[in-house]
Amino acid sequence: MPFAGHLDAIVEEYGYGIGPPTGMVVLRYRRAEGLTVADTRDDHLHWLYVSPDGIVCVRRGGATTYLAPGTGFWATRGHVHQIASLSAACVLRVGLREAPAALEDVGAAPVEVPAAVLDALLDVARPGVSEEAGLAARAVLTAGVGASSAIAPPEERGAGTGSGLGAGYARRVAAALSADPADDTTLQEWADRLHISAKTLQRDFIREFATSYTEWRSRLRLQAARALLRTLPVKETAHRVGYASASAFVGAFTREFGETPGRWARH
Repeated sequence: MPFAGHLDAIVEEYGYGIGPPTGMVVLRYRRAEGLTVADTRDDHLHWLYVSPDGIVCVRRGGATTYLAPGTGFWATRGHVHQIASLSAACVLRVGLREAPAALEDVGAAPVEVPAAVLDALLDVARPGVSEEAGLAARAVLTAGVGASSAIAPPEERGAGTGSGLGAGYARRVAAALSADPADDTTLQEWADRLHISAKTLQRDFIREFATSYTEWRSRLRLQAARALLRTLPVKETAHRVGYASASAFVGAFTREFGETPGRWARH
């Protein structure tokens, strides 16, 4: 089920061990600015979606969820869903006939895709990869992917200790914010929940996303707004993504994209 205003994309498909239940198919969708992944295949597969470089929008059952880079969406066969990338140049769609053990009880929901899993998938989403290497990547996926959990202190999540750099703090906060762009939790409040300093969390945002927490959240809200503007008026969209007034939203949107949200929606 494609989104309204479907945007064509370059689609590359790579299959490894196709036939047996232990095989895997990897589709790589690429486009310069945003793309829609149409749910038109009928392979009786479970699907995992993940982008390495942008925000992914998921619509299911009337609800909209936004996924930060590296956060995936898992959909067991039979679950209707719609996927669109708002800012990414690449989205991976991975098909499996056997669900990873950690996702056997997950119908359709965001999931954690560790960097090692994402790297393995990107490495086999290209020509010339042997079937052996493809199935090795599948093993990395099934062993590493896991159900997404809420933001929690590092000792409850098995995170590393020390300075916090490289421990995934920023990605955890980004994943939580992506689920609700209107969340107005401050940097200090997130840091308190993670039992780290605000300075450490800010450094991790700059390391992971090359921008500050505030700037990343602003971009997320505006990217999410582009998805909502397909079906909602400007005032309601502004409220949904966390702006106190429509005028503030219109100003921020225009500065970011060079045109008003109303004009963008009409296009």
